[in-house]
Amino acid sequence: MRGYIRAAVLVLALTASNMVFSMATVQDNYLELEVDENTFAFDLGTSFTYAPVPNADLLYGYEDGGPWSTFATVKVDNMVYDLTSVTVSTPLATGATFIQGAKKIGDITVTCNWALVVNPATGTLNQLDTAEFKYTLTNTNGVTAHNVALRLELDTKVIVNDGTNISVDNGFNVITQNTVYYKSLNQIPSNWWDYDVSPLLDTPLLVGRGYNKNNNPAYDDPAVEPDIMEIANWSQVNAPQWTLAPAGVSIPPAGTDPADSAVVLWWCNGDQNSPGFTLAPGASITFLTYYGLNSEPLLTTPTVTQTINGSETMTYTRTITPSFTTTPTSSITQTPTITQSFTNSPTITQTPTITWTHTVTQTPSATPSSTVTCSITPTSTITFSWTVTQTATMTLSPTLTPTITVTSTVSPTPTITPTATPIPEGAVYAFPNPYSLSRGNVKFIGLPTGYMFTIYTLSGEHVRTLTAQGGINYWDGTNFSGAKVSPGIYLYVVKPYSDKNVICGKLFVIH
Repeated sequence: MRGYIRAAVLVLALTASNMVFSMATVQDNYLELEVDENTFAFDLGTSFTYAPVPNADLLYGYEDGGPWSTFATVKVDNMVYDLTSVTVSTPLATGATFIQGAKKIGDITVTCNWALVVNPATGTLNQLDTAEFKYTLTNTNGVTAHNVALRLELDTKVIVNDGTNISVDNGFNVITQNTVYYKSLNQIPSNWWDYDVSPLLDTPLLVGRGYNKNNNPAYDDPAVEPDIMEIANWSQVNAPQWTLAPAGVSIPPAGTDPADSAVVLWWCNGDQNSPGFTLAPGASITFLTYYGLNSEPLLTTPTVTQTINGSETMTYTRTITPSFTTTPTSSITQTPTITQSFTNSPTITQTPTITWTHTVTQTPSATPSSTVTCSITPTSTITFSWTVTQTATMTLSPTLTPTITVTSTVSPTPTITPTATPIPEGAVYAFPNPYSLSRGNVKFIGLPTGYMFTIYTLSGEHVRTLTAQGGINYWDGTNFSGAKVSPGIYLYVVKPYSDKNVICGKLFVIH
């Protein structure tokens, strides 16, 4: 749905202004930056030489129709101007690592600079893996002062993920609804990250990183802290505007329709209703921010912790007849209740089986005695601690009623931390497997370069044919008609176009 909406808006814009897309481009071994020469809208992605994910989106439109949805809006003396529709006063000039151009709004000249720079976090020389976005507003009037402000909308998209998975704490949490941060309340985060897959569920293949403030000035010019930062549903900030998206509205995650998100930065000297910064005659003001590849480790790793608790008590009442010997045997199977707690991980349920065998032998002249044996067979290799309670009654003759209470304890309580197993070379791997229909997409890794990828039911019914992405693909659990499939076992079949070999596997789908 997102793509069709955007295409329609783009066609209308081109028709209205008779524009023809013509782009200026700079690239290196890490990034490629594209700027439209008419609108000054731009996009960003990895270069074709970047490993392990070449030609991958970081901003919407990269390698897919050209830039239009990442752009700037300028306010001059409380009048809002869409910079994409303002006439170019200085055409784009391209250097080895930068693009520069200017537009004029009355007395205000807006000079725009886009450049590839060293990473603001690492400062590694000869590693230009970050883009710098800089806007300088100059008052060319020698007599009159003007008020100015700027809003920059970054339409995020990481590989094929056009949805959420944006974080301000390096992956400990992802933002799932419209959220606004204010400089006046000391809320602006120094950095923000976005991922092709939530780091709470899997290890991302590609991570973008933005810098709002506090980057090391020894590496690059200091980023200018914005007065407002929004992480928002793109559909509510998708036009040149000077209003905030409504707070609390959900940002649809990847695998839903429409799955879409954006980051919006405001330099307005207050809130969205402020008049902005006052420019004296001849004065200038610069707004600068960074966004590019994350070059530092994520600070979160999904960890599973499991605790098993329970209790069982067994009580026997016996009536024994004089000069009569009996040996009753009882076999009892119990399934205790298991309570689990998890940190940043899906639910895992373990159900051990406990078999109790109780043998009792009594004679008229002997003191009652009993032997209790207990065997415990868990369904996974863990140790655990619990107490089990069970009541059983046996009636024998003559009348003799002793009571036996049996309590068993096994310890300690376990903590389980899963580890990743490398995928064999040449295999196609589905993750997660089992796949829950309530958890977004299932990802298929290790796909050949050219292939036909199809999903079938276990009985051979054709469910869905997926578009080839190269190396990785996603399925949202729907069939051809867009309806969610039923839980069960499904087959995925990969047939490369270049030969007759077929790769297939099973995917377990649950609620």
